Amino acid sequence: MSETAKVFSKTTRADLFADFPVKDYAVSSNWYQRLLGCPPAFLPNEIKAVWELAENRYIFIKVQPEHAGHTFNLSS
Repeated sequence: MSETAKVFSKTTRADLFADFPVKDYAVSSNWYQRLLGCPPAFLPNEIKAVWELAENRYIFIKVQPEHAGHTFNLSS
């Protein structure tokens, strides 16, 4: 069996911004709070909630009913 390639070395820094469009802010915010075990780190406006998973690694929900069920991720 071949050895699995490592995606990141110990010195690699990876930033993450994952956007999860939702239909219902209140229902989704409660679901993510239960999943992550904490309230959002901050609320930038009335349609977004942001959780910081680790340094420079965030997920956020945003009310966008037309895109609910899809996701958009940026990493560097």
